[in-house]
Amino acid sequence: MGLRLGINDKPETTVIILVDGTTKNIPVESKLTSRSIKSIGDKSQIKEVEIGEGVEMIIGSAFYNCRSLTSVTIPDSVTNIGNSAFHCCSGLTSITIPNTVTKIGASAFCGCTGLKSITIPDSVTVIGDCAFGGCTGLTSVTIPDSVTRIEGEAFRDCTGLKSITIGKSVKLIGDGNYKGAFRGCKKLKSITIPDSVTVISWGAFSDCTGLTSITIPDSVTKIGDCAFYGCTGLTSIDIPASLTRIGGSAFKGCTGLTSVTIPDSVTIIGHSAFEGCTGLTSITIPDSVTEIDNCAFKDCTGLTSITIPESVTVIGISAFEGCTGLTSITIPDSVKDISWNAFRRCSIKTVTFGTGIDKIESDVFKENRIKTIFVPAEKTDYYKQRLPKELHNKMVELPAEKKK
Repeated sequence: MGLRLGINDKPETTVIILVDGTTKNIPVESKLTSRSIKSIGDKSQIKEVEIGEGVEMIIGSAFYNCRSLTSVTIPDSVTNIGNSAFHCCSGLTSITIPNTVTKIGASAFCGCTGLKSITIPDSVTVIGDCAFGGCTGLTSVTIPDSVTRIEGEAFRDCTGLKSITIGKSVKLIGDGNYKGAFRGCKKLKSITIPDSVTVISWGAFSDCTGLTSITIPDSVTKIGDCAFYGCTGLTSIDIPASLTRIGGSAFKGCTGLTSVTIPDSVTIIGHSAFEGCTGLTSITIPDSVTEIDNCAFKDCTGLTSITIPESVTVIGISAFEGCTGLTSITIPDSVKDISWNAFRRCSIKTVTFGTGIDKIESDVFKENRIKTIFVPAEKTDYYKQRLPKELHNKMVELPAEKKK
């Protein structure tokens, strides 16, 4: 049998059954603590637990590392499952959380690798940081409509997770503290984000390599840094018109991505936002964008054309470096600043400059195949001062009114 907390004939006690069949009783208090559990002896020998009616909170680490634990009964009196309460209980295969629990604490079931199913009741409002992190046996999860927040790493590295249903009240996926709520859920194929969500935080779905489709509603106003980093199975993404900024590395390494629609609400494309998206062949940047940040499209080797709109004023460091499919580029009048290595290691043969440049680094076109640089006549001297001598004889003066 095993250790068990609380039994029907002794509701005032928590009863624990050990691997050898020995039964231990613990008097019921409002808080069940690790110290209480340790009082019975070697925690590693606990097999079954029936928590006594009257316990209101399972305090953090109460059953931490109880690897022999296979069964737990939690009474309706419990409202809070504390941090790391069942952390690393690798023998647990299922657990029923009563409809009185409002919060599942950080790492509450983290590392419960044997857990195959979990029922989250509609009383729960918060799923804590890493609550089910590393539960590799979970294949599906339904998050009820009562939940408003899925905190950082809540389901991190649940590598067996194939489907997830997110309730209609969730506003925040992740907490923005460099922790991805569903990071590393490699078997997750598709996900629909409800229109209650406003923020997809840092790394929320990073390294979900099996993800092929995702629906992002118009309610989302922020896609955080690294949100979909390394989602190599994604082939297309529609970014909602509510978004103003695409976070840094948001889609970095999404090598399967072939098309992206950027709405005209976006003003900033963050650093490394699409870096290494080798499947992209073309992209239209809307005329709402004012800044293309550092490395935004670096190493997009499949990119053969790019249109930079008249709204852009800054092209960041290495913004298009390594885009070996690019053969020509037109810089509009609005661009004032082109930073280091912006177009380095491309295959550019033709460049057309606008009149607005007042800062350009000398190595912008290093390692290209430049044959012709069209420059406004009034800026010729400026470009000869800023660009390397080997490019001077490639310059062709172009009256401002005729430049393309």
